Amino acid sequence: MENFVVLFFMVLRLWLVLGARLRARQAERRRLRQLRRMKSAKRRRDMQEAILKQYNTLLRLRQRRRRILVIAKILILTNFHTDYFNRKRWHTLILQAVVDGKGLFWNVFVGLPGSVTDVRVLRLSSIWDLASRGNLFPDYSIQIAGVDFGYCILDDSAYPLQDWLLKPFTDTGRLTEQQLLFSKKFSRARVVVENAFGRLKGRWRCLLKRNDCDVSLVRSMILTCCALHNLCESHGENYNNV
Repeated sequence: MENFVVLFFMVLRLWLVLGARLRARQAERRRLRQLRRMKSAKRRRDMQEAILKQYNTLLRLRQRRRRILVIAKILILTNFHTDYFNRKRWHTLILQAVVDGKGLFWNVFVGLPGSVTDVRVLRLSSIWDLASRGNLFPDYSIQIAGVDFGYCILDDSAYPLQDWLLKPFTDTGRLTEQQLLFSKKFSRARVVVENAFGRLKGRWRCLLKRNDCDVSLVRSMILTCCALHNLCESHGENYNNV
C-alpha cells in the first residue's frame, strides 16, 4: 500500500511537471506567434506609410489632359459602432473616388460612416471645397459646337447638378431623342468607374472582407490600395479576375 501511495505521488508530480512544461511551451509559442504578427503588422504599416508618402503622385491628383472625370462611391465592410450602419444595416465605411478615363483614381475621400448620404459625403470632401473656391481644375477649355467646354466630373442622379458636375437627364418619359442619346452616352462613359472599382476590389481582396481594425488604420489601408491600383494600371499590369 505504501509503495502504491509513493508511486501515485511520483506519477502525480511527474504529471504536474510535464503539464507545467507543456503550458510554458504553449505560452512561448503564443508569444512567438504574437511577436510574428506584430512584426508583420509593423512591416505592413511601414509599407503603407512609404506608399502614402507618394500619395499625391500615385493618385495623380493634378494630372492634366483629363477633361472628363467620373465620381462614384463604394462601401467597405467594417465592425464599427452603429453610426457606421448603412441603410442595409451593415457596418460600412465610405470610399468616394473620382476616376479618369483610363481608370486611374484622380481623387479619393474615405473614412465617413456608411450612413452618410452621397451628397453629404461630396460636400465634406476636398472636391467640393476646391470647386467652391474655383481651384478644382486648371484654367483650360476647348470649343464643342461653339460652346467653351472645360473640365468636368460625371456623376449619377444622386449628386447635385453643378457647372463642374454633370448628371444624366431624369427619365420622366418625356425626354427628347437627343436627351435620351445624351443619357445613353453618359452612362457608357461612367462604366469606367465601375470597372476601376471592380479591379480595385479584385486586386486587393481585403476590401471585400470585414475589417476589424480601427478607423484610421482602415482608412490608410484603403488609400494604400487605391495608390497601388494606380501604380498597377499605369505600368500596364495584367488583371485576371479569377
